[in-house]
Amino acid sequence: MEELRRSTVRDLELYYNPKVKAIRMDTSVNVVGPNPAVKKVLEECMDMEVNQYPSPYSDDLRKALAERYNLEADNFVVGNGSDELLDVSFKSFLESGDVVVAPHPSYVLHSFFVKINGGCFETVDLLPGFQLDVDGMLEKKSKMIILCTPNNPTSNCFKRADVKRLIEEYDRPIIVDEAYTEYTSEEYLSYVNEFDNLIVTRTFSKAYGLAGMRIGYLAANKKLATMMEKVKIPDETKLLSYDVDKDTDNPERMFHIGRKVVNYWDISEDLGYVILSVNLDELESVLSAGKGSRVYLVKDGVIVGAEDTKMLGRQEKALDSAKVNQKAIKNARSGWSILLCQSIREYQKAIEEQVIFWIMVALAVLLIFVLLIYRVTKPVMISVNDIVDAMKNLEKDNFREKLEVKEKDSTEIQEISEGFNEMSERIHNLIGQVKESAMEQKNAEISALEAQIDPHFLYNILDTINWKAIENEQYEISEMLVALADILRYAINDAGEFTTIDAEKGWLEKYILLQQEKLGEEIELEFKIQDSYGKCKIHKMLLQPFVENAIKYSFRGYEGAHRLTIEVSKAEEQMHIIIANNGRHIEEDQLKDLNMGKEIKNHFGISNVRKRLKLYYGEDAVIYFENVSPSGVKVHLFVPLQEEQKDEDSSY
Repeated sequence: MEELRRSTVRDLELYYNPKVKAIRMDTSVNVVGPNPAVKKVLEECMDMEVNQYPSPYSDDLRKALAERYNLEADNFVVGNGSDELLDVSFKSFLESGDVVVAPHPSYVLHSFFVKINGGCFETVDLLPGFQLDVDGMLEKKSKMIILCTPNNPTSNCFKRADVKRLIEEYDRPIIVDEAYTEYTSEEYLSYVNEFDNLIVTRTFSKAYGLAGMRIGYLAANKKLATMMEKVKIPDETKLLSYDVDKDTDNPERMFHIGRKVVNYWDISEDLGYVILSVNLDELESVLSAGKGSRVYLVKDGVIVGAEDTKMLGRQEKALDSAKVNQKAIKNARSGWSILLCQSIREYQKAIEEQVIFWIMVALAVLLIFVLLIYRVTKPVMISVNDIVDAMKNLEKDNFREKLEVKEKDSTEIQEISEGFNEMSERIHNLIGQVKESAMEQKNAEISALEAQIDPHFLYNILDTINWKAIENEQYEISEMLVALADILRYAINDAGEFTTIDAEKGWLEKYILLQQEKLGEEIELEFKIQDSYGKCKIHKMLLQPFVENAIKYSFRGYEGAHRLTIEVSKAEEQMHIIIANNGRHIEEDQLKDLNMGKEIKNHFGISNVRKRLKLYYGEDAVIYFENVSPSGVKVHLFVPLQEEQKDEDSSY
């Protein structure tokens, strides 16, 4: 039989030879013993159902490890010590004859696991100081690399730069055995998601003193971890069978599930089979959803149990989903599904019956409700008729119509009567206000019509004067006349309509030009317009009254340069405009009155602006005045931010 043995295991010796009495330094464990807290935990575990197999994936421990190391549970595989996980790693990647490289000296069982999995174990001697020969290990044409740090048996840690270089430059799986990592500050478990080829193994046997419990774990990226999890747990052979007992008067449809039982220590050895038989008639009686329903057993998308034997072996997709309503219950561990299908027509029919039933119930309840309402509301109808008659009179413009509020009426009727009387009075007052406003508008329109003659006449006269000035080479006068004509056109044409900040800026520049000529003093005008707000909409001549007030009042008697600054920016959903000057302060009493919105003598322009803002924007526009140090006044104007003006001719 010796010649039949695999060549890679012919030279293996017993790892523990009971005849050899010696201290094995490569199996050093915690001589202090386990933490006393472990005993308390073990006592709490005595109530566990130890006759039942635990979860094969150790879900609770994987979740705890994920929380401890800031990874995910799918990054971990738990085994019987790190030895089992080393064996699983080689099972996952080694083909017969593949080479695995390790430093020398190193943990003796590394070569053992490689050989029993059909691989060839080769070593590269450590450099002086027991450090890795990275170049030597990379030169080997190997399938895998394994090393332990801290190293067993030298106890030193390899240089981090050497280990990282080995991981980065090696394009195949590399195992870092960290059995003793808790005794150092060096670790590589945190890199498993950074490198696709890195596998890190650890154990609770050393630092935690739990060698007898055989608990270990490995960490890798999710893809590698899932791959090795599948190798760790042998896949069970499954059997399927379906038959109908036709030899009896009442044939039964039976579904049989079988699993092959193997020797855990030698998975090539079959121990027998376990078969579970399910009576589908009994299963359907429990799961049935009524007439027209069908129950199917499905495995991996294939129908393995059905009343109609023609459906056996067919794909789940063969079921016409357009005609049936499907509900599946799947067991995550086994992959089996119970699929309940109900005819949509039968389902709709049942719904229709339910709808008809509840409609009849609703109609009956509605009829009873109407009768009750009639009896309860009949006394109220008389008062309601009175209200209706009063409303008809209101339609005839009889706004002086009043309802009598009767004490015998209900509270609701009394409130309605009082509300009607109040509404009638308010409508009467509003109509009066509307008539008054209409009359004012009519008068304004007449005035506007009368004034239409004057602008054209004025433009022609100004143009004539301009040409006379040019003929006499009075170009400064000509420039003033042109500016004045532009100002008049801007002010008169479409007065009160929208313009842009840029257009208002151009108009104010011409206005300041004329004011300088009038006063004989220079006025510095600066615009600070943020971003693209120059194209934002604003009503005409909203800024001019504030500029005029600055010239008339703030600059009067003020020595020094006269400066005006106009800033435009965004404040939330509003446009924030600041008109600032460096002139005299506003008296405190007058400043208070201005901010309270009171009418100020000789300040008609500001009052006009307030009225226009209220007309244009309602309560959304705000004006605020403040004195600034050492001299000057700021006017803050907040108006709703309008959309940018598009394709607008900014000329005037």
